[in-house]
Amino acid sequence: MFMRPALEADLQPIKQLYQEAFPRLQRAPFGMLTKQWRRGLLDFLTFREEDDSFIGFSINIPEQDLVLIDYLAISPQARGSGYGSRALELLRLYYLGKRIFLIIEQPDDKAPNPEQRIHRKRFYLRNGYADSGLRINGAEGKMQLLVYTGNDSAAGHTNTSLVTGEDFLRLQRKSLGNLPMWLGNIHVEKPRFCK
Repeated sequence: MFMRPALEADLQPIKQLYQEAFPRLQRAPFGMLTKQWRRGLLDFLTFREEDDSFIGFSINIPEQDLVLIDYLAISPQARGSGYGSRALELLRLYYLGKRIFLIIEQPDDKAPNPEQRIHRKRFYLRNGYADSGLRINGAEGKMQLLVYTGNDSAAGHTNTSLVTGEDFLRLQRKSLGNLPMWLGNIHVEKPRFCK
């Protein structure tokens, strides 16, 4: 598997997987994202097999020494085969030296997909991410901010203050703009004990 920056021809398979992989409330309008990509504000990266067939994508918001992995998806037929972990490793290498972070749905027994949320968090923890203690609220519900800290995170040797709530809001605003941020009532709760 390898990764390369997206081309215009990649937009259709990215859009199709984007709409399949993310719930409606968690998706920004795809046209807005592509406009921001064309302006150089977002990175669209594709994951591909050695024969160049499409496996998945990542939409990221880079800024100076920060990168927010805003969307990451692997095609359903390729899931469960290690492609997600490999994609995270390729992203880490691509953004070497940058503070990488992402948000996930907060695990919740009352949510319609509690097992999927727990599985997703375990996946990121296994791949070197740690819970920052920051919680994000908005139209999509409660989210947790995870920070890449390296593979020591499983042993509890983490520095989860690598990214602040202000960092998240600034990068999210770069992607969405002020009006969607306001309409979505996106805000950061004060840090608390990590679960």
